[in-house]
Amino acid sequence: MALELGSRLGPAVDVWALGVALHQTCFGANPFATPLATLSDRAPTAAERQHASAGLRALLDATLRRDAASRVTAREACETAARLVVAAGGGDRAEGWAEFAECSRSAFSSLQ
Repeated sequence: MALELGSRLGPAVDVWALGVALHQTCFGANPFATPLATLSDRAPTAAERQHASAGLRALLDATLRRDAASRVTAREACETAARLVVAAGGGDRAEGWAEFAECSRSAFSSLQ
């Protein structure tokens, strides 16, 4: 659970959830060892250190920052994800990500 969930809801909570879901999808595990671990600075998991690119680790770090004000925006997270797919040689899928990033610019602009 995002740290600020108990006090103020906003786009930063959604970005936190995106980071948790991304980590769960990529590594099959929660990015925090225990619920109490969310109260301290996050350390990359062993799976991240072993299997993730520097770009993916940076995206996870940016979406899972403790301080909501210092987290990336939803738009920045989507644009970064799109760049990572293109850089990884995503082939035809890269076009879909680029299209997604373009569409998300207008959708996420209302959240800023």
